[in-house]
Amino acid sequence: MAKVTTTHGKYKGVVVNTTDYKAVNRALLKRKEELERALVKRFTDIGEKCVTIARDPHPGDWGDVTGNLRSSIGYVVLKDGQAVVEGASKQYSGPKGDGSDGPAAAEALLTQLQAKFPTGIVLIVCAGMNYAAYVENVRHKDVLTTAELLMESLIRKHLTNNGIVK
Repeated sequence: MAKVTTTHGKYKGVVVNTTDYKAVNRALLKRKEELERALVKRFTDIGEKCVTIARDPHPGDWGDVTGNLRSSIGYVVLKDGQAVVEGASKQYSGPKGDGSDGPAAAEALLTQLQAKFPTGIVLIVCAGMNYAAYVENVRHKDVLTTAELLMESLIRKHLTNNGIVK
């Protein structure tokens, strides 16, 4: 910190800055890393909750025929464009299929979306089957809507409780 000395060489009342900026920088970087780890952990918890809600059968559900749509629901947490946590896709079977196409569709969509977020810490939750939007928008069934609302609510609550946003 800056300190006032009464004499400094031939001058009186000179302000001399004795701050160790390297120590300040180290402390800031350490705190940044702690915050990033905490945010990744929180996003992982939120991603798990969202995927669980989206996969579990509930009123307004679409009714699993092949198991592919339910199997294609997954998430990833990115840090500066790199996956640090991946929510493993689970294979579910339906009356007319074993759901084997779902996990690969989730992986492909998550990889495609990952390229769009090269910086920051990001949580992506998706339903990888190409007809997921049709089931949501045309058939008016809840594929990811409830999970999305929960995710927004939990993230807003976390950021507000930690003083990041008001």
